[in-house]
Amino acid sequence: MISKHARNTFLITFVAICAMLLLSSCQEQIDDENETSLSELISIGKAYLVDGNGVSAADAFDSARHIDAASTDAQFGLMLANVMQFTNLVDELLMIVEELDIIQSGQQNGGMSPQAKSGELGDFIQELLDDVILTRIVQTEMLYHDLAIGPEFNFQLDRYALSISGITLVDFAGEFDKADAHFIGSLNASICGIMNLVFAHNLNFDIENLSLPSPNPEAALVDTLVPWVDLLESLLTSTSYPEFLLLLPEGGATKMQQIGVDFGNIFSRLNLCFSQMGQETDSQQDDQIRYQDANNNGHYNEQTDAVLIGELAVFSPSERAGVVSFCENMAAVFYDGSLLDDNPGFSDPLTPASFNGLLTGFGVLPIPVGDPAAPLFYFDKLPAWPGVEVGYFFAYPDPDGLRSFLLEAIELWRLLEQWM
Repeated sequence: MISKHARNTFLITFVAICAMLLLSSCQEQIDDENETSLSELISIGKAYLVDGNGVSAADAFDSARHIDAASTDAQFGLMLANVMQFTNLVDELLMIVEELDIIQSGQQNGGMSPQAKSGELGDFIQELLDDVILTRIVQTEMLYHDLAIGPEFNFQLDRYALSISGITLVDFAGEFDKADAHFIGSLNASICGIMNLVFAHNLNFDIENLSLPSPNPEAALVDTLVPWVDLLESLLTSTSYPEFLLLLPEGGATKMQQIGVDFGNIFSRLNLCFSQMGQETDSQQDDQIRYQDANNNGHYNEQTDAVLIGELAVFSPSERAGVVSFCENMAAVFYDGSLLDDNPGFSDPLTPASFNGLLTGFGVLPIPVGDPAAPLFYFDKLPAWPGVEVGYFFAYPDPDGLRSFLLEAIELWRLLEQWM
C-alpha cells in the first residue's frame, strides 16, 4: 500500500507538473514577441513539436496567432501542440506512479482515517485538470472547426510523434493538410471524451489502500486482466467511498451527454479524414493520410488504391471500405439520442450487424459452414440483434453513471471465469 510519504510526494509532484503547464499556458507570450516575426515563431513552434515539447510549442504558436489569428500554420500548429500537451502530461504522470513504486503492499498508514488518507484526491485532480487541460482541448475543438470549414492548407513538419509509456500512438513526418486536421480532430475528440468522463464522475477513493498489480509481460491476456478486475471490484465495493464512479449531482449528466457526442465525433471525423483524402489531386508522396495512386492518374480510386496512415497502417481498398462502414455505424451509435442524431425518431443500437462491413472488408466474413472445400453455405453477415442502446446510455444518463455498468460487467466476468 502506498505510504503517507509516497502519497504526499505524488500530490506535490502532480501539483508541480500541473502548475508548470498552467503557468506556461497563462504566461505572457514569448518575451521578444514584438521583435519575432510570424515565420520565426512558426519555425520555433515546429522545432518544439519535433522535440516532443507540447507546452513550449503551444506557447510559440499562441504568440504566432497574436500576430496573425488567421494563419493556418499557427492554427494547425497549435492543434498539434495542444494534443501533444495531453500525451506529455499522461506520460509524466505514469512515470511518477512508476517511480513511486505504488505496487508495494503491507505498509502501515499510521491509523489515519479513510477521509484523511485520501484527502478527496478525485476532487483535487478534477480541479487541476480543469485549470490545466480543459481550456486547451476546448481551444483545439474551436481550431478544428475553423480549419474544417476553411480551404485546403499545407503544413510541413520534420516529425510529429505521440507516445505514452513507450507505446507509439502517432509517428508522422512530412506534409500535413486538411485530411490530417480531421485525423487530429478525431484524436482531440477522444481526449474530450476521456476528460468529460473524468469530470462527470465522483473519483474519490482511498489511494493509500490502492495496490496496483505487477505487470507480467509473459502472462496470458486473461491472466493479466484478472488482478485488474479484482482491483476494480475492490474499489467499487469499498465501504469507505460508496459514491465512487457515481455521476456528480452537478454537471455530471451534462458531461455524460457530451461524452456520447465526443465519441461519435471520433468516428465521424475519421470518415471526414478519408473523404478529404479522396478529394486530393496533389502528390501523395509525403502526406500523412494518403492513397497509393495505382494507375498514376493523380486521382483517388477507391476500387484500386490502398490507403496509408503514416507508417502505422495500410488499408487495402476492401479494408478501407470496411473501416468507413464501421465508422459510419459507430458514429450513428454514439450520436443516437443526442443533438447530432440524424434520425431522432429511429434507434441506432450497437448490434453484431454493426460490424458486418468491417468484418467483410477484412475478409473475416463470409464464413464457410461445413467442409471448407465444399461448404454447405456461407455465413455472410451477423444478425441485427441483440442490440445495446449505447447512445441512449449517454444521452439519458443514469445517476449510477459507470458504477452500475461496471458492476454488471464484473458480474459477467465472474461468470465467464468459470468457463476459462
